[in-house]
Amino acid sequence: MFHVKHSLDDTIAAIATPPGVGGVGIVRISGQAAISLLNKLFHPSKDLPIENHYLYRGLVKAPGKENAVDQALACYMKSPNSFTGEDVVEIHCHGGEVVLKQVLNLAIKEGARLAERGEFTKRAFLNGKIDLLQAEAVIDLVRARTEWGSEIAVEQLTGKLSKMVRNIKQEIMNLTVRLEAEIDFPDDIEETDINKLSEEINKIEVQIEQLLATGEEGRVVREGVRLAIVGRPNVGKSSLLNALLGEERAIVTEIPGTTSDTIEEGINMEGIPFVVIDTAGIREHKTQIERLGIERTREEIKHADFIIIIVDGSEEMNPDDNQLINEVKGRKGLLAINKIDLGRVGSDSFSNSSFKGIQISAKTGQGIAALKKAVVEEILPKGALGERLNLCINNRHKQVLIRAEECLKMARESCNIKAPMDCIAIDLRGAIRALEEVSGEAVSEEIINEIFSGFCVGK
Repeated sequence: MFHVKHSLDDTIAAIATPPGVGGVGIVRISGQAAISLLNKLFHPSKDLPIENHYLYRGLVKAPGKENAVDQALACYMKSPNSFTGEDVVEIHCHGGEVVLKQVLNLAIKEGARLAERGEFTKRAFLNGKIDLLQAEAVIDLVRARTEWGSEIAVEQLTGKLSKMVRNIKQEIMNLTVRLEAEIDFPDDIEETDINKLSEEINKIEVQIEQLLATGEEGRVVREGVRLAIVGRPNVGKSSLLNALLGEERAIVTEIPGTTSDTIEEGINMEGIPFVVIDTAGIREHKTQIERLGIERTREEIKHADFIIIIVDGSEEMNPDDNQLINEVKGRKGLLAINKIDLGRVGSDSFSNSSFKGIQISAKTGQGIAALKKAVVEEILPKGALGERLNLCINNRHKQVLIRAEECLKMARESCNIKAPMDCIAIDLRGAIRALEEVSGEAVSEEIINEIFSGFCVGK
């Protein structure tokens, strides 16, 4: 069992809604004293006892005081049928910071303790209401920046990834139990076909590889993609930013070098969150400000996940274009051949570039949809939607699954060299332990604390 910093006997309280002014704000209380605290602080409009899973209207007052702090709604969720598995009450106040803090302070004054980050969800995990994969999905859902990210988080929250991990673990356990029975009772158990065992292990490896293949999607969905638009001055970088955003965000003029610093904006393309960066044009600088802008552009190129090199397709290739294309060679990116509304005089001169070229007009919008689609296909080659498991592992899952896969590989290699059965069983047990780390059945206190420290207070 995990060491818990505070006793689970403590009753915890926190404001469960974001700071600021809103229509409704919620104070959440969980623990053995939750219902007694509610009875002390909340006075229903009708003098009736507060029952499980009902919503009541009434006044919040400090014990012994006549003046009300707020007119509110309150509900009680009796253990074990609550999110945390404990008695939980919620007081739904008017959404002002002063009111919420007053109600929270009353709860603390009457014996509750201020909850730590993620402590409500942590208690749900420790009380067996959810596993660690589902707990991580809670924070993914809160932080989701696109509908796709939200959809994946909900799938994980409802147990889709947990079920897959459990099924894989069960398959390995079935093999392990069979082997260990043969080791312990060689005269009573039929000898295992070592070649068939190797094939079964390989099938399980393939399932883990499928999960590992979602790791890059997980990074993209959770962290987004930094996309830098680069090129020489006056080729249409700012116009392209505006076209991608669908609004006039950057200043566009005929004067080369208008953008002297980077501009960042968020955008959603086919369910993927992007941070699009409009950069200063790269050329031989003429002023100190221009030099600093170009230096910042080169820094953005270093840190970008994806690069759009934009060129003027109405002219022949410029030496500055060629130099920039060579400079970013090997990076993940595309070539946007702009200004095709002015004619395609130089379009063919870019055909030998190592980057895939998309012809566009940032001014008229021609080719912008095709450019967005091409960017997404380059980021996630199999497509962002509809062709995957619709779940995404995170970096913690990835590291542990790699370890499970390595254990299975060693077990399969032991089969191939006809190693003793107990050696194979040891490696299979190693894979099982790794999968138990993924689900949270066997994981260190340090990992638990690290995961829940990323939550907000009140969740």
